[in-house]
Amino acid sequence: MTDSMSKNKYAIIFLVIGVVFIGTASAYYLLGSIAEEPIDWDVTLIGSDGEQKVLTYQEIRNLPSHEACGGYLTTAGIVYGPYEVKGVFCKTYATL
Repeated sequence: MTDSMSKNKYAIIFLVIGVVFIGTASAYYLLGSIAEEPIDWDVTLIGSDGEQKVLTYQEIRNLPSHEACGGYLTTAGIVYGPYEVKGVFCKTYATL
């Protein structure tokens, strides 16, 4: 009798794990298939001479990306990093 109870415990444990796994996989699939909403915003860059340039989200995405090593310094003087970072840089807009 103890042996059959032990088998039942394991069967229930495996059943629960299976249900959790299937539920998680289903949620991942459903959430991943939701279409992204279009992003509709602009960024305005203002140079030191007051010249302005407006970039759309798509224009920013189309800029060439660069990878580098970087970090940051907090106002308390703590340095975080270095980290591998990826971003955009365009000399045309850097001179504004």
